[in-house]
Amino acid sequence: GKNVAVGHDSLTALINGTSNVSVGESSLKALTFGANNVAIGRQSLESLTGLRGVNLSNIAIGTQSLLNLASGNGNISIGASNFDTTTILENSTSLGFRAGKNFTGSANSSIIIGKNSALSAQGNLDNDILIGSTVFLNADSAGSNIAIGSRANAASGSSTPVTGSIAIGTTGGTLETGYSAGSAGKAESYAILIGSYDGADAPQPRNFSGGKYGAVIGGLANDNSADYGMIVGGRSNEISSGATNAAILGGFNNSI
Repeated sequence: GKNVAVGHDSLTALINGTSNVSVGESSLKALTFGANNVAIGRQSLESLTGLRGVNLSNIAIGTQSLLNLASGNGNISIGASNFDTTTILENSTSLGFRAGKNFTGSANSSIIIGKNSALSAQGNLDNDILIGSTVFLNADSAGSNIAIGSRANAASGSSTPVTGSIAIGTTGGTLETGYSAGSAGKAESYAILIGSYDGADAPQPRNFSGGKYGAVIGGLANDNSADYGMIVGGRSNEISSGATNAAILGGFNNSI
């Protein structure tokens, strides 16, 4: 076929394939069958291999981008070490230095954009949209999550995979040190969180939205654990898990 290989051990295992472009040491090294793959950078797509008719139309640009991907189609990965430990990836896009690095699990039809986005996350990134530096750090996904903003829904600490969550916000100001410093707050499954957090306000708690179909919008240290509950603004307001359909608007230290 019409293939291009540049670099030591680049595209050396190919048996039957066409329109593959491999530039960099060990790029597409293991590919035996496949077509329309582009690997630019040392060890990019190094482990991609498989049966005829699979492993098509992947693009990996950056050193060790999609390093251990064994099977996948239609993926675009731009950035060094992107999804470097992931073995199964389908129709997903990652953009940014170390996006998806050390992710353990599988991904399908997801968009991950930003430096360290989804770093050390786990589970199943299925139709997730994660945009922002260090977004969804160390989180556990069960799919269909939206997180937008620096550290949005990061460092969840939850033992339960999150699905259907929406978290929009950022941590700014005087940041605590380390990746685990935390996000603007936490949204659990089917919950909404919108807000920001100034690191200078630590150790004040971040907002928490845990009730199904509930929401926390703005404010500081607000906690909604009730299904269909809502807190808007204010500080240190709380709706307990049994107070279904409750709402708090502003104020300080209110509880239901």
